[in-house]
Amino acid sequence: MSILKPENLIYLRGVNSLLEAFEKSKNPEEAFKEAIKKNEVLEQNEERKIELVRTLRLLQLLLERAVQARKMFREGVISKNEYWRSMRITYKDAAIELNNRWNLDICTKGNRLGRHLGTLAGYINYGAFVGSKPLFGGLLVRKDTLKPGPGFENLVEKIGLELSYRVEEDVNNYLEKLGF
Repeated sequence: MSILKPENLIYLRGVNSLLEAFEKSKNPEEAFKEAIKKNEVLEQNEERKIELVRTLRLLQLLLERAVQARKMFREGVISKNEYWRSMRITYKDAAIELNNRWNLDICTKGNRLGRHLGTLAGYINYGAFVGSKPLFGGLLVRKDTLKPGPGFENLVEKIGLELSYRVEEDVNNYLEKLGF
């Protein structure tokens, strides 16, 4: 499945809207509400509306974790290595949290879990890249390697970033610029 199909542009616009709103409000929940209000009306297909909500809630979750980790690091509660690890979340833990907090009905087992959240992370990464923002979807990691899935490496290669690209550093610099 190609993320850049015309019918998927709603997700990329949504990601950009959420990140723009986050930069103004510095509040992931407020940014989510603003992005939904701005983009949901553009989509008539109910399935894509649901997928838009899932995509933006995942981005909200990733932003919340990164902001919380940065605050703990700046307060001296955690070391730099713990800070990098604290930003990441496994596919399964993300699915469980998304379901528990927002009842999003995301599969929490097996290949369907990885494919579904991997697709959402792809929307996030492409939308962020188009908006010159960090590839937040790279904070979603596999349990066995604690690294992003193969789609992330493919994207990094495709868009010409160094294979040594560290999403955590990029996110840290972004949050620092925003005053976190």
